[in-house]
Amino acid sequence: MISALLEDTSIENFEEALRSLEKRASSIIILSCHNDFSQQALNPILKQTSVPLIGGIFPSIIYQNKHYMQGTILLGIDTPLDVTILKDIHQKNDYEKVIEEQTTLIKDDTQTMFLFFDGLSTNINKIVQALFNNFGLSINYIGGAAARLEGIKPIASPVLFSNEGLLQHAALLASTPSQSTIGVQHGLEPIENDNYQVTKSEGNILYEIDYQPAFQLYKKLIESHLNENFEKFDEEDFLKRAITYPLGIIRLSGESIVRTALAVQEDNSLICTGDISENALIQILHAKNENLIKAASLASQVSRNSRYHTNFNLYFTCLARILILGEEFQQEIDTVYQEGTLLVGAVSMGEIANNKDHYLELYNATTVVANIDDTSG
Repeated sequence: MISALLEDTSIENFEEALRSLEKRASSIIILSCHNDFSQQALNPILKQTSVPLIGGIFPSIIYQNKHYMQGTILLGIDTPLDVTILKDIHQKNDYEKVIEEQTTLIKDDTQTMFLFFDGLSTNINKIVQALFNNFGLSINYIGGAAARLEGIKPIASPVLFSNEGLLQHAALLASTPSQSTIGVQHGLEPIENDNYQVTKSEGNILYEIDYQPAFQLYKKLIESHLNENFEKFDEEDFLKRAITYPLGIIRLSGESIVRTALAVQEDNSLICTGDISENALIQILHAKNENLIKAASLASQVSRNSRYHTNFNLYFTCLARILILGEEFQQEIDTVYQEGTLLVGAVSMGEIANNKDHYLELYNATTVVANIDDTSG
């Protein structure tokens, strides 16, 4: 296993580093910021790569105990990746059949699957559900939703690295015999004990909570918690509030599944970062910095509870967490970083994980840490 951090945005240096890793690695993972690489210049370089490669463009990347707003991480791993590319995922629905037909996706020795998605595409939840229904808890999954940002607003564009070039509206599924141990935590807490029922939703659009327009009840509960009435709730103010007051889908065991509201529509419905099923029970959660940092520490500790050798740690954490924590985000990184073990990661628009004990999920506002045993042979 070898790695390279490129802090500049030179396409020439990127190609040189990629070609160097290509000679010494069985597969390559790329974690990149938006570096103004043109697709026209980048695609021939990716297509010429002779070993399997996967990766994405993210708001920020993490290497060792620092995070970067520009640059690229290239990770050359010793074990092979079997990569499946799902294209135009926003136009398809029957992913049970699609995944079932991918007979080469899972081999007998598969232990871990790396997942990269276009974070602005629909149907991510359906793909995740199809993976779980087909393969269950027999393997570990870890990945992140990629996205390019302008300010804090995601912009639709090609964001996934593959041997076919830079892709949009796609998903990359890469299985490997590498062993892994994964920790997943968010640290958000409900603002009250009451639960609320989703009485109307479709995909990631939440229309009604307890038969009331979703935004009206959501706004009322936040105002009650802050003991403040908001005469104005414009787009910028909404995002600021929504990041610190996400929705939590209640699970019978373990932490709730977080969904952040991204925007309000004219009919008072909420556009969320992932699907919310009708009849689900939800709570309004709240983020406190100290609890977020403790949760990241716990996720890291869980991932270290492994009987396998660790070659590197793979770390995905949500954009919402860095926006909430600000300068204290460095404390989260410090709790995850293990001196003497390579840490690579990204700030994502959503996190995907399980650890062979829990249901596979698309998460938001969550920290996911995986210890990876990249031992060839």
